[in-house]
Amino acid sequence: MVTDETGAKALNACILLLPQLHGKAVRTIQGISGPDGKTHPVQDAMVKHHG
Repeated sequence: MVTDETGAKALNACILLLPQLHGKAVRTIQGISGPDGKTHPVQDAMVKHHG
């Protein structure tokens, strides 16, 4: 997810150029795991479907 003042968008931040991300927040799939280290259901689904 890439978030700026206009809201959040699901984008492939891996292929965006750094200037395109300037001033924006980026949340990756690694950033949604729980504080106890357990995987989030979205992470599990990505593993299951080879994402």
